[in-house]
Order: sequence, then structure tokens, then C-alpha cells
Amino acid sequence: MAITVTGLFVYPIKSCKGIAIERGEVMATGFKHDRAWMVVDAEGKFLSQRKYPRMALIYTGIDEAVKRLSVWADGIEERLSICWEELTGEMVDVEVWGDACKAYDAGDEAAKWFSDFLGGDFRLVYKVQSVKRKTDLDYSAEGEEVGFADAFQFLITSETSLEDLNERLDEAVPMERFRTNIVVSGGEAYEEDVWLDILVGGLRMKVVKPCARCKITAVDHETGEVKKAAVLTELAKYRRWGKGGGVLFGTNLMAKGLGEIGIGDVVAVKGKLGVGVLGMGEDELMGVVKG
Repeated sequence: MAITVTGLFVYPIKSCKGIAIERGEVMATGFKHDRAWMVVDAEGKFLSQRKYPRMALIYTGIDEAVKRLSVWADGIEERLSICWEELTGEMVDVEVWGDACKAYDAGDEAAKWFSDFLGGDFRLVYKVQSVKRKTDLDYSAEGEEVGFADAFQFLITSETSLEDLNERLDEAVPMERFRTNIVVSGGEAYEEDVWLDILVGGLRMKVVKPCARCKITAVDHETGEVKKAAVLTELAKYRRWGKGGGVLFGTNLMAKGLGEIGIGDVVAVKGKLGVGVLGMGEDELMGVVKG
């Protein structure tokens, strides 16, 4: 069965709600607008749903015609509208997982909105393309860069893999729990573990490594509440990478060029590992993940 793209998502503000798109422009840092904004504390360190699960309730919108970001939440009358081309003030120091870089502060109105909604002293910042944030050289090449995503440009997940996981859970979870950029259908569950290089709509993408999941998978995006860690508990039974390692779902990618990806694009697998990340050959791995 052919593997095709069935979903595309960008997350303008790190750890806030994503936007479903039909086509995504691939830039040097990943999809245009993906994790271009970030909420930070008084020391410039990033916020995420790990500590602030209510971030899952914050909606975002992009109006490319007027270069504006919109921010709102259910039950909150005030709605933010920020033109990113008008952010020309002094840059501030910010930090993502120990990586330091510069970003524009989005102003006091935005700071008040996020501080009031999340309960604290926070500010919204914006990363321009001219500011470079390099990726981890242990997994990527010199010169590759990323926005405010945790580490890599893209996360790809499989509907088949999610179906397999949900069959093991008492209560099924939606794909949005995994904050993916590219969703595909077709193929075997978890076969993305053994991909090396793929073409998505003709754009070459390098498979970096599987994604180790965190407690964000327990955040209910409808209520902002933290549920039981059923996803991590179940994945740990059969998707743990090495003794004491992370539990895996989805795979990180880096683009090897610029272009576009659209719904319906075919994913062509150009190379596979002889041994999967769980330490098994491909045939053995496929047998295990089928249960």
C-alpha cells in the first residue's frame, strides 16, 4: 500500500494549539510559521505544556496577507493580534533546552495576555529568519537550523502506528497529543523506525531519529487537564529504546532542500536500516509491533 500524506500541521507558538494546513512551505528552519513564536519566563526560558498544560487551550491563527498572528482562548474576551513585521524593537535573550539565541519581544499587551491566562510573569517572543538556531550536531549536519521546536525541523507520525497504540489503550487518544507536523497513512505500524531517507512530494528529507515522548502526551487538549500517563505507560511496554531509554512514537526529520509538501503527496522510502532502533532486524521488528 502506498504511503501518503494525510495531515499537515504548524504550531506558530511553541506548545500552543496547531493549525491544520493543506500545503506547507518548507523553509531553512522547517515549515513556514512553525514554532516561530514562544512564551518565555522572566529569565527568557521557554514555557511548555510540560509545566503549563493550559497552553494546550490557546488557539493561534496566521493571516499571511497582513502578516498577523492572532491568539485567543475559549472564555477569554480579549483577543491578541500582532503584526510580526512591526516587531522592530530591541532583541532579547531567550533559551530553548539550553540553546541561547535572540528574539523580538512582542510587547506589553501580549505579555499581559499570556501572564493572565497562564498565571505568572511571562512574555511572548518572535524569532526572525536572520537569527540562526543550530541543530544538535550529534544528529545533524553543520549549517542545519531550526526554529523554536525542541530539536529538529519536522516530526512525522503514522496513522497505522496510532491505530496500533490505540488498540492497546483503554481510551483512544487523538493524533494531536503527539504534536506532529506530517501525518501519513499506509505501510506497517512503526515502520518509520527503519527509514533512512524519504521523498515527500519530491522533497528529500533525512530521517534523524525516533522521537522520545514526554508527559505532554497526557495533556487533554479540550480541557487543559493532565490525564493519567496511559500513553507513556503503554508505549514503555513495547517501545522503549534501550534500558532506561525514552519511549518512542514518531520520527524526527530534517529537510534537504526547500519546497512544498501537500496533502495527498506520496512518501517514497529511499533507504532503510538493516536493524531498527529497538535493536531488531526489520522483519523481527515488524513482527513485534504487530503484537
